[in-house]
This record gives sequence, C-alpha cells and structure tokens, in this order.
Amino acid sequence: PQHYPRTLSRMATHEAMGGGQKPPPPANDVMRIFISTDNHLGHAEDNEMRKWDSFMAMEEVLQKATEHEADFLLLGGDLFDKNKPSRYTMVETVRMFKKYCLGERPLSLQPLALDPIGDKDHGGFVNYEDPCMNITLPVFIIHGNHDDPTGRENYSALDVLWNAGLVNYFGKQQDIEKVVIRPICLQKGNVKLALYGLGNMRDDRLFQNLRANKVKFEPAEPKENYFHLMVIHQNRAQRSQQGKDYTPVDRLPDWLHVIIWGHEHECRIDFESEPTANNGNVEISQPGSSVQTSLIAAESIPKHMAYLDIRRGKHGDYQKKYKKLRYKYVRPFIYEECHLGLQDPRPKQTEEGVKKFLVEKIEQMIQRAKTDFPNTPDCLRQPLIRLKVEYTDYPMLHPRGFGQIFAGKTLSEWKVANPSDMIVFWRKAKRVKQEEFSPKKNRPLDILDGVDMNTLIEEELEGMEKSKKTGLQLLSRSEILNAVKQFVDKDENKSIGGMVATTMKELEELVGSAETYKTLEDENDCLEKLKPFLVKRQSNKQLLDYSQAESAENILSTVQSKNQMDLECQNESDPDFPEQGTAKSQARGRGKARTATASTRGGRGSRGGRGAGTSSAARGRRKAKAARDEDLSDSDKEESPVDDQELYATNGSKETRPKPPSKNRKPLTHGKPELNNGISEGSDEDINASQRSAPTGDQSGSKRKAAGGDAAGGARESKKGRWGNMK
Repeated sequence: PQHYPRTLSRMATHEAMGGGQKPPPPANDVMRIFISTDNHLGHAEDNEMRKWDSFMAMEEVLQKATEHEADFLLLGGDLFDKNKPSRYTMVETVRMFKKYCLGERPLSLQPLALDPIGDKDHGGFVNYEDPCMNITLPVFIIHGNHDDPTGRENYSALDVLWNAGLVNYFGKQQDIEKVVIRPICLQKGNVKLALYGLGNMRDDRLFQNLRANKVKFEPAEPKENYFHLMVIHQNRAQRSQQGKDYTPVDRLPDWLHVIIWGHEHECRIDFESEPTANNGNVEISQPGSSVQTSLIAAESIPKHMAYLDIRRGKHGDYQKKYKKLRYKYVRPFIYEECHLGLQDPRPKQTEEGVKKFLVEKIEQMIQRAKTDFPNTPDCLRQPLIRLKVEYTDYPMLHPRGFGQIFAGKTLSEWKVANPSDMIVFWRKAKRVKQEEFSPKKNRPLDILDGVDMNTLIEEELEGMEKSKKTGLQLLSRSEILNAVKQFVDKDENKSIGGMVATTMKELEELVGSAETYKTLEDENDCLEKLKPFLVKRQSNKQLLDYSQAESAENILSTVQSKNQMDLECQNESDPDFPEQGTAKSQARGRGKARTATASTRGGRGSRGGRGAGTSSAARGRRKAKAARDEDLSDSDKEESPVDDQELYATNGSKETRPKPPSKNRKPLTHGKPELNNGISEGSDEDINASQRSAPTGDQSGSKRKAAGGDAAGGARESKKGRWGNMK
C-alpha cells in the first residue's frame, strides 16, 4: 500500500485485527482500561521502508480500544519518538486521535477528582466534559523521557494534544525538589478508580528524592473504597555502576494495587509481584514498546497490548482481570548471535568463506520470521534482522556492502527491512589483570552495551574534576550532565550555552565582573580571593548528590581569551597584518577543463586552442614555469594558497598543479578574493557567464585584451569568444 491509513480504513475493525467475532462490551459495573506504552510515533520517519511502522501500531491500539469498548485508553509515556516531533508526525497523530477519540458513543465515567490533569494555568477537568468536544474514547497519558516538557515555559508536545482536547495529560511535576503525586479519581457504577501518574524525570534525582522521603503520595480517601492504579515512566532496573539511576519499588506505597511500567521496551506484560514498602506487594505490568527502536534481544520478544477489567466483589473487595493482545501490525524482528569459531562445520577463514556462511545464516533467519509471525500483513513482510557475529581469527566484512545482497532495486524487492545494519561484528576483549583494570581506561568492549551515555560522561567529568590543569572549575557536574542530556535527547540547541550564561550571571552577581580580577597577576592570589565566593555559591545551588568543590580558574582563562580576542580585532585593521583583513585580488585565469563539452584545451600559457592535445598543454606549462622563476625572488618563492587549488587539463585526465602568476598582472595578495555580486573575480562562473552573454560574431566582446604587446595575448585575440568579457 502506498499509504497505511487507506489500508486499515478499508477493512472492518475486527477483520483488520485478525478476524473473529467482535468481543462483548464490559458490564455496567466493570471498568475496562486499555493499556499501551512507548509508542514512539515518528520513529525512523526518514526511512522509506519503516516510516509508517510506529503509526500502524498506534492505529491498531486505537482500533482495538474502540473495538473492545474500553472506558478509556491509558498510555504510559513516550507517545512521540522525538521531543520536537516533525509536522508530519503531528499531523498524522492528530488525524488518528480525531478519528478514534471523537464519536457518538456515550460514556459512563464520572470524574470525582481531577486536580493532576493539565497544568496550573489550564487544567483540572477532563476533555470529555468539554461542551465543545464529543469524546467517545478518553485518553489519559503521561510524558516519557522522549517527549517530556522542556524550554522556558516547560511545555511538551503532549500539551498541544491536551489543549486541542484530544488527550488528558497528567503526571507533570511543577517542583522536582518536592514531588507530590495526587490521584485522578473516576467512577463507573460501584467501581472507584484512583489513577496516579508520574511522568519521566531524571532517574538519579528521583532516586535521591525517594531515599530522602521527598516524594509525597496523597492517596484517595478512604483507601479501601478505591482501586489504586499507578502509571510510571522510569528505569525499572539498575543501569549504571553507581546504582542510582532506577526507581526502587520498595520505596513505593504498599497500598498500590497495580503499576503500569513504561520506558522499558522489553515486553513483560504479565503481572509480576514485587515487594513494596512496609512488607507489602504490588502487581507490575510492563507492556513494552509497540515498535522496535533498538535492534537488541529485548526488542525481539513479540509485542503485546492489554486491557484491565476492574469490578467490585460481593464483599466489597476489588477483583481484576487482565488480558493481553498480541500486535498484528508490528514488523517481525529476529535477533541471533553466532561465534564463527564455534560453528560446526567451521567456515573458511577467508572473506568468501565468511560471506557464504553469513548469507546462509541470514536466509535462515528470514525463513524463521515467516514461521514465527505468520499473520504479518504484506506491507510489513520484510523483517528486521540483527545478527551479532563474534569474528575472532576471522576477517570482518563491511556490513553495508554485505547488506546489498538482500536489497533490491525497489523497496518491494528487498528481502529485509534493514539491509545496511543487519550484521554487527565484535570481538572478545582481552583479559586484563585485576590490578590493571580501570573502569574508565580498560573497560572491556563486551560490556559497553550495558553502559549508558550518562555513565560515560560522569566518569569523564569525574576525571576532569581530579585533574589540576583541566579540572572542572566553575561548572558543576550535575549542571553539565543536565545540559548535555537536554541537548542530545531533547534537541535543545541552546541548553549548553544557556547553562553557561546562567552560571556566569550567578558568578557576576556574587563576585562582580571579571574585570575586577585583571589587575591580579598571580593566579594563587585570585583563587584565594574567590574561595569565599565558591563556598557561598555551592550553598545556594542546593544540588542533590553533587557537592564537589569548585574553583575559579575559568575566570582567568576567560580574561585571557578576551584579551586575545581584543588583540585579534586590532590586527584585522592593522596594515602590518594583511592576512587578517579582506584583500582584493586580481582576477586570475583558469585552466580547468570544460565540463560542458567533450573537448579539452591546454592550461594557462598554452597557445593551443580548443581541443589542444598533450603537447600544447606541456608547452604551456613549460612557459609558465619559466615565467614563474623570473617573477619570484629567492627570498619569496611561496606559492599562493589559491594557486595550489588550480586544476590543469591534459588529454583526457586532470592533474593538480600550482598555477604560475602572469607577468602582466598584479601579484595576488593572501586572503579571500573580493566578491563581485556573489561570485569571485576570475572564477569559472565569470567565464561561463561572459561566454553566454557575448555574441558569437562580436569581435570586441569576445577578445581578450593583450597586455604589454604579449605575443601570447595576441594569439588569444584571434580566438572568437574564447575568453569572453573576463575581468
């Protein structure tokens, strides 16, 4: 299909989702919640093969939620793949939500408490109570780490959908130092639901807040009358060596019934019981992502969504029913690892032997994808393949070149969806003695996959702090980490510069301008004077887990850089520094071969006309060399940097040689040539433009003026239109 929405819209809902009869709607005393997380709309939108994968999976979620007549859809963060989604992604998202969330079906949800919805300026209500909207499928959503609020006004892409009346956005924290989690209270029949949401925040900060008891839960009262459901988007497992980048479940309240865990892409949708505070237990479901964003083993597990039915028992206790549903509109993904040295029979230790073995292995994986995913639609029939190859003692192939074997001329002829990155080669790291091992310098290659970028940056900054010459001086580690994270993950181009500007502003408010310290010649005196300021600034920052001592050597380097810039600005207008200014250059001829015609001519100095052969070009070069030797003195034989880029034309080949200066022209000064209407004087564009503008029969316009009675110049005058009106 040329466009995925047309394909799905032609089919009935239950036929599109695998056929069968339409499931029965929930009873009047049963609240049905449809659940999905990490949809990553817009992922790989620049890839022609995979650009629609995320939208097809999201539309399947909306269709199944409508088909099962869910009371509302709960999304656990990372609806968008980028913090600033493209216009195409936003248009497709709005189109889908309008199609499935607006309608005539009546709703039975009654809102009881809605404080967490929206923000402090616009919130406190649900979209299905808006008289201007006719909502048939309410959507409650929190933000993830990909679409979290950023910028001056702290807005997210989800705020656009919320203000458009398409979703109910909650879980945003106004004060990250004092996290307060309040519930959204909803009722259907005799079922009362307390929905708690915590959008993504920095894992290390949340860890510290939980350990310091700075996360406050305000449960719905009385607790026994509510079913307590929480949705969170954080690291569930420890990822760094410091062990402070995850959310410990044992710090969460013991009165929670169910937690829907987003952010983790591995599908572990079945309930898992884990201990909480006060020896309690909570059921955790991890639906995983609906589209593969990383070609790793955890993403190869079949993807599922689910719905949760809640009802009251005879004795007033709550009962739940959880049913998972497998995605159909998800591209198959097969992941395998192999060790070339352990194969039976072992492949030959040549490139051809390795290539033959890998081709057979990929073909087997493609066949396995057809077997494991039999109901995959034709538009997703090309699977994702990832083969991790250990190639010790074997030659390594070029992955992109190898992938061309499985790529056809058109997308429909491709055998796989990712031919350029199917293969990943790796080698086992050499064993290092325990006393020689350093987590920063000798990190084994085979464990790099488990280390995130934040850990690597922290280690680098820690090493800088311990260094006397290049150590951190005015910026703290947490400030740099946060700014880099905003720059990389949220596409905030001004995050690093803004952090530096904010820090310098704080410095000037506390210690005055750096001009004060210009008079201090001794660094030690300057540092000694700034010690009280550094202590005061650290006490004002109130950083969590980052209270390292800072120095003020950057002030001295800032002053030195400013003095150097002032000196350079003076040099630009100084006649003794001509290389700093913009010098006018005389036009120099070009000897480049014409690309518009098949013929060639000799370089500058050649007497040959169009189509001159190698002999005329050689004579021209010899004359030019003799003229150059006469012009240049013994003390100055440095060639012009512009001349080094000239290209001479020989018989059918190009040769790079320095172009000699002419006797009849002024020498070229160093620097950039002055532009004339956007084109450098003497450039090929000048020549071509003059050739196009000069009439064929106009002798005066097509002759080049000979200088000083030069015989060569006279010879050029006889050629009509050869040089044109060249300046």
